[in-house]
Amino acid sequence: MVEMIERLLAFLDEDLGSGDVTSESTVPTGTKAQAVIVAKDDGVVAGCGEASMLFDHFMLEYDFKKRDGERISDGEVLAEISGDAR
Repeated sequence: MVEMIERLLAFLDEDLGSGDVTSESTVPTGTKAQAVIVAKDDGVVAGCGEASMLFDHFMLEYDFKKRDGERISDGEVLAEISGDAR
């Protein structure tokens, strides 16, 4: 499990680099944010376990509405996430 989270964090680091300088300078510490993951097409859910590892690592609260292997339709909510905006 440790190896998996390290790999996931490395993938994020490739995409994010040094982070979002604008958010760090304009979003006050302690600001909370909410997000919803919505399916863009019909399909089968996969990757909830990996997403959970990242959400836990960043101390986010989350609620998956679907589980791996379940069908999901275009426009359907997969998950709701909340936590520190920074």
